[in-house]
Amino acid sequence: MVQRKQLADLQPLVVCAYNLDDWDDSWGVPVEKFKKEAIEGAAHFLAQQPQAEHD
Repeated sequence: MVQRKQLADLQPLVVCAYNLDDWDDSWGVPVEKFKKEAIEGAAHFLAQQPQAEHD
């Protein structure tokens, strides 16, 4: 079960993905900025996850 904290940690990553999907030249923000934020957000989220236990 996904905990609420995990969902909250995912929110910035979801926002970045949404922005990338809707990005348009008229925004005045380079698409590379959103790509960088998405990569950083994913790395941060993965770093916060506990190590998986293997049997």
